[in-house]
Amino acid sequence: MSIGPIKRIPTGILGLDSIIEGGFIKGDIILIAGHPGTGKTTIGLQFLYTGARDYNEQGVYISVTEPTSRLKRNALRFGWDFSTLENEGLIRFVDLPLTEVPYLVALESGQTQAFNELVYNVMRPIYEIHAKRVVIDTVSALLSICKSEGEARLLLLRLYRELMNSDATTLLLAEIPLGTQEVKLTAQEFVADGVIVIENVIEGNRLVRRLYIPKMRGTNHSLDCYNLYITEEGVAISPMPAVRGL
Repeated sequence: MSIGPIKRIPTGILGLDSIIEGGFIKGDIILIAGHPGTGKTTIGLQFLYTGARDYNEQGVYISVTEPTSRLKRNALRFGWDFSTLENEGLIRFVDLPLTEVPYLVALESGQTQAFNELVYNVMRPIYEIHAKRVVIDTVSALLSICKSEGEARLLLLRLYRELMNSDATTLLLAEIPLGTQEVKLTAQEFVADGVIVIENVIEGNRLVRRLYIPKMRGTNHSLDCYNLYITEEGVAISPMPAVRGL
């Protein structure tokens, strides 16, 4: 069976596409892991907004922790009016608080029911609007219902298969705790097609956001580190690799 040419999805992040051969591979699942305040949520919003505005692609933003009303409010500072895109049926925001009673009841009934309930509520809006782009913020919080890394791996594999079948290109946002340099649960890295890491680095007397890509399947990606900036128009990646101390 012949395999057609790889289709890539422009990310909408200035400077990122040029170091990953033009964008994410369509249908891939990308883990974006970073310290607090490194721009992960902004990247997720920018990815969806650009897809809807420039390519007429439906997108779903699933928030496990922060109310989506606040996300939409904060997006306005970049000129991103998601309310209009919602009214046009291009974007859907989903609040998925894990402290709600249905999840607690499911957990008491057993792992399988809890996982089924969770995956169903993640996938339902994706299928309802035939989403081409998906953001889950954060997968770290999503995995909080798991009691071990083994359970986390099982849940992620189930979610990975469902997302892959949907053919949506998905960003899984994950927290790296301050003071550490690695993702808390390695299972997240295990299932992802690509991994992008964003760190807070102290250079002299200032804090610098720095991005690097340790993994991107099917892509001849850069292995350099790049400075990341949050501008008035969203996230931008420096065109040149970072120089230590600058």
